[in-house]
Amino acid sequence: MEIMENNYATRKNQDIVCVTDMAGRDFYGASFGKLYLPGGDLSEAKFFETDFRAADLSGANLEGACLLGANFQEADLSGANLDKSNCSGANFKKTNLKGISFRESSLYGAHFHDTDIKEVDFSRAGLSGAYFVNADLSGANLKGANLRKTCFSGAKLTRAKLDVAYISRTRFSGANLCEVDFSNTKIHYPGGSDYLHFDNANLEGANLENLDLHYADFSGASLVSSNLSGANLYGVNFQGAHLDKVAFNGSCLENTRFRDNQIAKACFDEAEMSGASFSLENPENALKVVEKFQSSGLEVRLK
Repeated sequence: MEIMENNYATRKNQDIVCVTDMAGRDFYGASFGKLYLPGGDLSEAKFFETDFRAADLSGANLEGACLLGANFQEADLSGANLDKSNCSGANFKKTNLKGISFRESSLYGAHFHDTDIKEVDFSRAGLSGAYFVNADLSGANLKGANLRKTCFSGAKLTRAKLDVAYISRTRFSGANLCEVDFSNTKIHYPGGSDYLHFDNANLEGANLENLDLHYADFSGASLVSSNLSGANLYGVNFQGAHLDKVAFNGSCLENTRFRDNQIAKACFDEAEMSGASFSLENPENALKVVEKFQSSGLEVRLK
């Protein structure tokens, strides 16, 4: 196959497609596996369930492109511009996304399993229902992003920026959230019993000040030196969580469950503790809890 039409062609005798100009074109259902188009212009082009596996689109311009259900598995998109694109349902598993930009893009239900997305710009992007399982988002920009029902299980988000991000039914189970600042995020509860999941996550040094985290699951999580001051922690599950040096100052801990925790040097000044329960295996820890709250009406159970 030597020529496809006008401005683009395949390289003869090679298993690589070489394209020069695709801007604004409609490629419904086309297959571009192993496409070779570094720095190419695909802006405003329309693709639907298109196969881009192992393609080279490094530095390409896909701004405003429609890429619904596209498969970019193991493709090279490093340095590409996908701002304001529609990549809903797209597959980016193990794709090279170094230096890519997804500003204001639609990525609903997109898959980023096991993908290196360090310092990628997702600001104001729609990531509802997207999957970032075991992905590396260290230093990623998620400012103003919609993270409704987004799954970050096992993902690495150290130093990620979440200012004004919209969080609802988001799952952070087993994620590394060390030193992440959640303080300016927007958390929404639509009703029902599907709350935030931080179970087995690393939240050491994280800032969750003044957040509404009622009924959230922090079981097995490490929150050493994290800031939960002023947070609503009503009914939260802290079973097995590591809570050394956590600041609970002025937080609501009504009906909160503390079981099998390490709570050395945690601060509970001015916290509302009515109905909270402690079940601690460490006798020294348990005695300190009893001494601190014996006059507060707190229910304390010692194993």
